Amino acid sequence: MEYFQHIFVSYSGAANALGWVLVISFTACLVTILILIGSAMQRLRHFGCEHGFARKIKEYIESSSELIRMFIKGNISNPHDREKLLGGIFPSPYKQRLFYDFLSRFISRRVQKLDLQPTLQSLTDEFAAISRIQRLITAIRCVSTVLPALGLLGTLTGMFAAFTETDFGNPNVREVMTHLMKNFGTSLWATMLAVIIKIWADLWCHFGPQRKVAIMTNEIVQLKYYILDMIENQREQGE
Repeated sequence: MEYFQHIFVSYSGAANALGWVLVISFTACLVTILILIGSAMQRLRHFGCEHGFARKIKEYIESSSELIRMFIKGNISNPHDREKLLGGIFPSPYKQRLFYDFLSRFISRRVQKLDLQPTLQSLTDEFAAISRIQRLITAIRCVSTVLPALGLLGTLTGMFAAFTETDFGNPNVREVMTHLMKNFGTSLWATMLAVIIKIWADLWCHFGPQRKVAIMTNEIVQLKYYILDMIENQREQGE
């Protein structure tokens, strides 16, 4: 209880020094960033993969003559049959969903007419899912970019309020300077905190979700060409 009380007192002090509008706006940006991060991480856990995942799928398919035959045959329209066929590749239905949906779409088509399937050839559905994650990453960077401007505005507002509200006629110089420096410190913390969050958000986006999106994009493209190459090899062997 004392911990929450301390947070409330600190929040009220910052609001009194910088202004309630700026503090609420700053808090709203932080909450928005956290919500976007949570949404991006949830999608990445649902769709993401590790490096080399496409090759693992290729090796698994090549190790089973039944899987190869079913991929060559294609035209598996029954969802239950597709789920049973792909269950060995994807033991968890909540992970690597992007790849599961792609292979499910692939084997539901007639292989003889794959060249006439533009959405499958261009990975339209898969890139649409990746694009939604990319938009979340862009939104995180966009909101975090606003924070330094809000922090600087808060610093300027706090300094202005410190000068205008300080009673320089008070004979107790120590009390005057203590009050002034305290407000200055609170104002400077607004910019420092905003810059720290901005740097962290940029680094996290670059080395976290952005890297995973790049891996996902490369792996889904590689998987498409792995499957097409396997089908082409089987056709050549059958001729």
